Amino acid sequence: MENGSYKVNVYMGADASRYVAYADSKHEAEILETEAKLKKLKGEVKKKKGSYTFKEVYQMWWDKKYTVTQHHEQSTLDRTKTCFKKRILPYLGDIPINKITYDLLEDTQILWAFGNEEKGIKPYANYKHCVSYTKQVLRYALVKGYIQKNPYDLLEMPVNADLKNKKEEKRQQKYYSKELIQQVLTLMKQEYGVRDYTLLSLVYQLGAAKGEIYPLVWSDIDFKNKTISLMHKLVKNKATGKYERVKGMKNSYRFRTIPVADSVIDLLAKWKKVQFNELQQVNIFPTDDQFIFTYTTQKGELNQPLHPDYLNNKLDALSKKFGLPKITPHGLRHTFVSDLLNNGVDDLIVKSLVGHAETSEITRNVYGHVNPEVQKETVKHLEDYRQKTS
Repeated sequence: MENGSYKVNVYMGADASRYVAYADSKHEAEILETEAKLKKLKGEVKKKKGSYTFKEVYQMWWDKKYTVTQHHEQSTLDRTKTCFKKRILPYLGDIPINKITYDLLEDTQILWAFGNEEKGIKPYANYKHCVSYTKQVLRYALVKGYIQKNPYDLLEMPVNADLKNKKEEKRQQKYYSKELIQQVLTLMKQEYGVRDYTLLSLVYQLGAAKGEIYPLVWSDIDFKNKTISLMHKLVKNKATGKYERVKGMKNSYRFRTIPVADSVIDLLAKWKKVQFNELQQVNIFPTDDQFIFTYTTQKGELNQPLHPDYLNNKLDALSKKFGLPKITPHGLRHTFVSDLLNNGVDDLIVKSLVGHAETSEITRNVYGHVNPEVQKETVKHLEDYRQKTS
């Protein structure tokens, strides 16, 4: 008894604070003591701030940053989790957060950037992501009071010149000549038909990401004014496993309505007739809310939105069968931007057509408004340029 009260003092473990409480009666004190011991047995003990492991702090950070915040794309969530699972947690996960030192982080990021041939560890091309994510977790630990300072504040980012050069080589390979693209378009139509030919043509002609093309329905096409509205994305329904169209884009600045060339409008009009006829033959009667591009799944489900890897798989198959260089949808987008720049198109026009937050590929950012008529002239000019040597 202490000052007229019964004191309860229970040891909760080496990495937890002792449970201390006061009760007015012996019976109440016994109840509090029993409850505390029960929590200890169940593992419901609040740890001391410094005793959390990096993995535990990462989980708290993840729940706050990604689980609570809903604007992240599923692909972003998956990539981030994979980076932690394969690259970060194996080195830092079990270490108490307050035991992570400058030297440990320096050695770890050297492994990420340069690998270790003796240990069979290869350099990680995106090692800067590991550094960034680790910094964020440690910054969270600092804010929560789990550590007194962030050792990463003193570290410099390592630079692997070989990886940097390889990335630049890959970037250069993303530009495709008009001759190569025309060859691929011809083969796509020959091997897979008008649907996939139209899909590939649209990606090439618009410079849009495949994730912006897949959600398109016919009401997004204004045949009269010759524009296409890119406003939606496909999201996988966890309950059904199917992809659904929802309003929204990866970033708000990618919402846009863009003009398209006459040849694209003509191509879409022809495909619409073919598609509607094909669907009616299987007792599907489409409306303007019909997806422009669909396929039959391996389970035999008709008229389903395209799988994220659909176009990549088709292009890979063509490359392997005909011995062509690897071509990707993103490479076609890169080619679109390069063709515009090669023709002296203003940075702001490029930005408005492809939906960039800023013209980082062009090295400077321009602020202002774009005249729709200038956009139309640009699209027409690009079409003329591409047809000169095709």
